Amino acid sequence: MSGDNVECFISTHKDPFVNLAIEDHLFKTTDPEKYILYLWRNKPCVVVGRNQNPFKECNLRYMEEHGIPLVRRRSGGGTVYHDMGNSIYTIFMPRAAFSRDANAELVARALLQLDIPAYVNSRHDIAVDGFKVSGSAYKLTNRRAYHHGTMLIDTDIEMLRGALGGSRDKLVTKGVASVPSPVSNLRSYSYTIDHQQFCEAVIDEFLLAHNGSKPVKPVIFSQDDPSGLPEEVQKSKDELTSWDWIYGQTPEFTHDIEMDFTWGSVNAFIRSRHGHIIETEIQTSVTEAQEIMVISAIEQALQAFTTSSRPSSLISTSALAKDSSIKILDGSWHMPNANRDPYLEFVQKRIPGAQFFGIDDIKAKASDLPHMLPSKDTFAEAVGKLGISNNDHVVIYDSVGVVSACRVYWTFRVFGHENVSVLNGGLPKWISENRPLDTNKPIPADPAQYHVASVREELVRDYDTIIKNVKNVQRGEGGFLVADARSNARFTGEAPEPRPSLSSGHMPGSVSMPFQNLMSGTEFLDDEALKQKWLTQIPDLNQEIVTSCGSGITASVLYFTLERIGAQNISVYDGSWTEYAGRKESVIVK
Repeated sequence: MSGDNVECFISTHKDPFVNLAIEDHLFKTTDPEKYILYLWRNKPCVVVGRNQNPFKECNLRYMEEHGIPLVRRRSGGGTVYHDMGNSIYTIFMPRAAFSRDANAELVARALLQLDIPAYVNSRHDIAVDGFKVSGSAYKLTNRRAYHHGTMLIDTDIEMLRGALGGSRDKLVTKGVASVPSPVSNLRSYSYTIDHQQFCEAVIDEFLLAHNGSKPVKPVIFSQDDPSGLPEEVQKSKDELTSWDWIYGQTPEFTHDIEMDFTWGSVNAFIRSRHGHIIETEIQTSVTEAQEIMVISAIEQALQAFTTSSRPSSLISTSALAKDSSIKILDGSWHMPNANRDPYLEFVQKRIPGAQFFGIDDIKAKASDLPHMLPSKDTFAEAVGKLGISNNDHVVIYDSVGVVSACRVYWTFRVFGHENVSVLNGGLPKWISENRPLDTNKPIPADPAQYHVASVREELVRDYDTIIKNVKNVQRGEGGFLVADARSNARFTGEAPEPRPSLSSGHMPGSVSMPFQNLMSGTEFLDDEALKQKWLTQIPDLNQEIVTSCGSGITASVLYFTLERIGAQNISVYDGSWTEYAGRKESVIVK
């Protein structure tokens, strides 16, 4: 049951993957204008933020020894330990109404009901007598937001400290690090408080704040009736439990390891990306004969270690030529005034086995704007017809190099496909190396089943979000940074837009990053050079960055390169300048 503007849900499930899947389901399916409270707790587990490195944040060996699973949630924030002495609350609300402190204050008032002198500290945590009793994280999309937090009631502090004692000294990561704080249980301040009392107090404060204290009967997700869970919850749980999600989302990191043995010492340098090792260097203090034995032992150990990690986002022509299991897509697209037909060019010549992904065909059908993102059903149907299934490794190229291929790459990422890469150099490099081409009539692919389990809405920004940010910037209140991929002359207003009805110029507070600056010919600059290019324009790559261009094509090039260098809080303004400059209320700077 629900009130006019509120709903309450309680889960009695103890499985963290089920409870997080329920949270995701509520976030995606409930009315975005409603305020919703969701209360739950988990059996022992460690939960890392979406962009965190578990090898740095957790003591994985301790967790394995104590049977504590690792969980990666969909929101940001730090790493937390959950058990049945730890209550969890999630508050859903409209994006425009989101206030981290207001939500924390609501929960703190609930504790005051129970005679616990709680307050919100300067780090937005709920504390008592200087000790943190609740940490929180949040997720924002265009229309919806949620804020969830833990509440330490009677948690096993010794287990918490053991599980969260990660390797921090010589591990350097691009991920978001947790900030340790001294913690305490509420039982230190109230001998009688339990999960039920906490839930009742939070519900009271929630209804007072958002429903005038009118009662609402909570909806129960019962552990005794697992068949009652929506199908989408099971699909979301399957994704959350996958290796690709838990470890494959790990940001790039390096680790120096020093070990002494009776026969000598070993120094190892490891570079890892998306959970798999991409570079190693080993030095020893042993004789050449002993070194051969050491290397042989390492090789044997690695042969027994296999994973299904996400492939690199950038693939070479030689690597593509060697792997016949890859599904290849031609994602070519040209400006309307280029007088080129990308599909006709595909018909005339293409990489053998390629299918054509029409950016102007696989799009939002009802929009007046060019090639806006399709619905998830439109995308799934189109991709299935191209012979692609969810587990396929997809490589995208284009006839220019690495431009429109990035738009298709970003589209796959939005719809949750992890195994996707861009061919560095595209068709021009393939041809320059005299690799084979197919000039026969294209053969349609055998259709495959494709399902979009979840849409990564945080990778997409819309006009309402952009114009709100512009107003915040004008008022001096800060906001996210917009990086513009158009030429600098179009950015400054010195050159006209190729679409004659649009004014050139730029949004207040945006920066110019012409996409060509990130390339050498038809290929991308190497990752270090990309990073230096970006740092000249944006010294802080940890801030939220939204990319834009003329119509969302080259904005995806900026997104792709930012992802390559480890930026985490990045998205694309889908409508880009075509939408922004076409709206009367937009502010244009020249």
